[in-house]
Amino acid sequence: MRKVEEMVKDHLMYLDAVQEFTDWLHSAKEELHRWSDMSGDSSAIQKKLSKIKELMDSREIGAGRLSRVESLAPAVKQNTSASGCELVDTEMQALRADWKQWGDSVLRTQTSLENLVSQMALSEQEFSGQVAHLEQALGQFSALLTTWAQQLALLEGKNTDQEIVECWQKGQEILDALQKSEPKTEDLKSQLNELCRFSRDLSTYSGRVSGLIKEYNCLCLQASKGCQNREQILQQRFRRAFKDFQQWLVNAKITTAKCFDIPQNISEVSASLQKIQEFLSESENGQHKLNTMLSKGELLSTVLPKEKAEGIQAKVATAKEDWKNFHSNLHQKESALEV
Repeated sequence: MRKVEEMVKDHLMYLDAVQEFTDWLHSAKEELHRWSDMSGDSSAIQKKLSKIKELMDSREIGAGRLSRVESLAPAVKQNTSASGCELVDTEMQALRADWKQWGDSVLRTQTSLENLVSQMALSEQEFSGQVAHLEQALGQFSALLTTWAQQLALLEGKNTDQEIVECWQKGQEILDALQKSEPKTEDLKSQLNELCRFSRDLSTYSGRVSGLIKEYNCLCLQASKGCQNREQILQQRFRRAFKDFQQWLVNAKITTAKCFDIPQNISEVSASLQKIQEFLSESENGQHKLNTMLSKGELLSTVLPKEKAEGIQAKVATAKEDWKNFHSNLHQKESALEV
């Protein structure tokens, strides 16, 4: 009877050991499944790796429970039929295979997570490096835009012809510098696009890049319009001066027209001669208008394209020739009347 009780006790202890091991292994498998997913950010992956390492450390518990099953199995087999022994052996093989499979899975998962952590660390390092490069490019470009904006502001409020020409030239230099810097805007876009592959929130950098490009475009437009406006002012002033001189010349010709009529008597000769001499002595106003027009034409030519400048120079040359011919005619008539 005692022997039967011992046999029953051995069987119960074996079954209890098997149950403890399988319960532990089932729980361990659930933990492995829970923490083996490779998705998530760096902190999430670090947490999963920590949990997997805890599982690796817990293998001693599982090994101890499997060892207890293995130690109880011989006593059970000793008092079991051949078919029963075969079942115990099959069960033990299954438990060992299950244990090994789980252990291998834990090790593979740990290796994969460690590799992923290393990749993320390299990715973080690369991301930080590219962000630093973008920050530097943004800072440098922002400083350039600030300098150009300040320089453009200094060009406002100028009024004399010479000042306007100088401001046009300076504005053109700034516009040329802005246009040559257009590749910098493309470089900023390219660097921002490179950061997109890191799957991070780039709204801050995107906003800064967009803001600087918008500021750049506004400065280009401001510089271009500034040059156009100054050119238009010089053109308007030249047209007024040219018209003023032309009108004066027309009036002068009308005023002196009768002097070129054939005089009928000595009295008409004296009157015409006196009128011509008075006009010549008071022709400073016409000379001033001519000089003003010449000056404005010369300054305007410096800001115009070659073809347009040549057109202005032709107008100026014609006006000078008209003035010269008019004066020459007056002097000739004066000489003729004096004879």
